[in-house]
Amino acid sequence: MREANELLLALSNGGAAADAAAAASSPDVLQSIDELNELGYECDESGCVLVLPGQRRGNAAVAAGGSPLSSWDDQPGAPPRLQRLLSGDDWKLGPLTSAPAAAPASGTTSEFSAVITGPAWSFLLTRSELASFLEVLQRLRSVVQNLDGEGQWNGQEGGRPPSRVKWAAGRFSCVATHADAPAGAAPAADGKVAPYFSLDVSLLTPDSRLVQGSWPASVVAAACAALDKEGLAAPDAGQRAAGVAPAAAMA
Repeated sequence: MREANELLLALSNGGAAADAAAAASSPDVLQSIDELNELGYECDESGCVLVLPGQRRGNAAVAAGGSPLSSWDDQPGAPPRLQRLLSGDDWKLGPLTSAPAAAPASGTTSEFSAVITGPAWSFLLTRSELASFLEVLQRLRSVVQNLDGEGQWNGQEGGRPPSRVKWAAGRFSCVATHADAPAGAAPAADGKVAPYFSLDVSLLTPDSRLVQGSWPASVVAAACAALDKEGLAAPDAGQRAAGVAPAAAMA
């Protein structure tokens, strides 16, 4: 485990440290790479991201020629749907009050009955895609809360990139990246300030186009607060993703 954490730090730092780690072929380093993979990390020149079980199952399904994972809407015990359009500065999320005048190339106008927007971008969504995005966002919130409680949700420090975590459901795949809480951020009921993160959003459309956008941390916090008021709070933070070892270093 020590070698795994050292390798994780070397890969995250980049430059000479990463080159040295990549060049090494000792059994300890090779074992460390296996350990990182088993813990769910994927590393490249930009650092390491913790890929959670939902994302890995989705990747496996697509690689096998199947479709992405189904959303909460397709599962027993699914949470209530978002019933109205929520909005704030630089964002909107939820069902449209009326169908758009024109729909994307595939599908009928009535198929696209929801929307997500961010600073300078907008996606029309089906209700199933909206449910998938809500699942991804709320699962990420839960995991980030877990990691923060264990001291593993950290900002950039000493050349090491900030903590990141990835989750996918349906056609959505999102990466949450650590962000510093703004000065004067209001604490939650337990007296602690909730961990902040930005969100990189990717949607694979039915015709296999990849569309992407991002929410800064301020938008994520506002959208999550609005969802909480609608009774769509994140799953219990105590529910861990199976197979993720909380003692592993994050990057």
